[in-house]
Amino acid sequence: METHDFKCRLCATRWLAFTENNIPCSSSLHEDRRHNFDFGKPIKVEPQEKQTRTPEVQEGKITFQ
Repeated sequence: METHDFKCRLCATRWLAFTENNIPCSSSLHEDRRHNFDFGKPIKVEPQEKQTRTPEVQEGKITFQ
């Protein structure tokens, strides 16, 4: 399965990192420090090594398969 990511036009934060950590935009002019993600230009994310076993469940983390 191919995964895509997106980059903020202002600070270069990636969408996947933002959704995991909820980091505000460091370069935003908006009071709430909103990101300006470029969803029109997806970045292909290289697949990570295939897992040979099911990962252990960690409290507070959600995994989609």
